[in-house]
Amino acid sequence: MLKRREVSTNKGYVNEYKKELRRVDEEVGPWIVKYSTFNLETGALIRAHHQQCRKHHFIQWADREATDEEMSRLQMQEFTALYLEPASAPNERPNYEAPISEIQLQSRNDMIQR
Repeated sequence: MLKRREVSTNKGYVNEYKKELRRVDEEVGPWIVKYSTFNLETGALIRAHHQQCRKHHFIQWADREATDEEMSRLQMQEFTALYLEPASAPNERPNYEAPISEIQLQSRNDMIQR
């Protein structure tokens, strides 16, 4: 459990037993935090829905604050693509003149965004 009783947005916190790092994305009011979970060793995003909890549960979950080195390992590209980039408009027509590889990539991206 964290010794300090506060968590901060854009900081990471580690659970040694689970080998997870949670990055606080947003504080929702005084008692709730939204977060993203990453593998501590690889930095890969662990996808999960509704990653939010009460601050006191988050503080109990965390063993310590993440180091700068651990934060630098986070693979933020996938996080950004999934959660921050705007989705393409649903009525947008595909580019039928694009090479097959681009069409496959666009289809894959559309499926990820759903």
